Amino acid sequence: MKIITVSSSEQGVGKSVIAVHLAYYLREVGKSVLVVDLDRTGNTSWTLSEFGCDLQAPNLFADRVRMFGGVCRAQKLMLIQSKSKNSADRWRCCDLALPLNVAVERLKENLASLAFAFDYCVIDTAPGECKLTRAAVVVSDYTVMPVAAKPGAVDKLDRQSVESFVHHFPVARTGLLLSRLRLADPHEKAIADGMARANPNTVLKAHVPECDHISEALMSRRAAWAAPARSVRKSADTVRAAMACIVANASCAVDG
Repeated sequence: MKIITVSSSEQGVGKSVIAVHLAYYLREVGKSVLVVDLDRTGNTSWTLSEFGCDLQAPNLFADRVRMFGGVCRAQKLMLIQSKSKNSADRWRCCDLALPLNVAVERLKENLASLAFAFDYCVIDTAPGECKLTRAAVVVSDYTVMPVAAKPGAVDKLDRQSVESFVHHFPVARTGLLLSRLRLADPHEKAIADGMARANPNTVLKAHVPECDHISEALMSRRAAWAAPARSVRKSADTVRAAMACIVANASCAVDG
């Protein structure tokens, strides 16, 4: 099972949009996908709620996940959601009481116990550098970091690097994905071009556009490219191409 983590130190860069569309894309190309929502806002959990199971995200940091009914190869998409009863206490216990190395080992062990049923695991994380987010980055095979093309974005890339993000832990390979990008805005296009030139090996040759139709599609619990309106088609095709780019780069990172 290949693990792809979507992570960013900033809020509002479309992290959950990418995680959900990545899950939809993988399912559509015939892969079985486990989605783990570590973001307590629960946006990914809400959108993919129909695929939820009995497990909650804090369970992955418990001593050991016990196998449960319903996990089978035929289930193409399954969600381990972030919210549950008494979730605040459970999250606090995980994030504050658990040493980082223990959080990493438990997450790695519990995902390994579920790996027989899935080709991919997509992890959506909370923004910032909380312990559970760092653990998810450490255990992943590939990390996607959405970046907005805003003034000062190029200067932030060093501070956002995965090396500094997880400190002394081994790190997965990383791709920076331009997100919520408005190519029609000359300022944003110039910033995006500058970021790509300055970081040719890490900035992915794809982007997720800023488009109301994408949010509307997620409110309907479907991928942007599944929306019926033709006016959405160009943006939806761009999103789908970005997901394909992430998967291709993740495969190269694992196989290479």
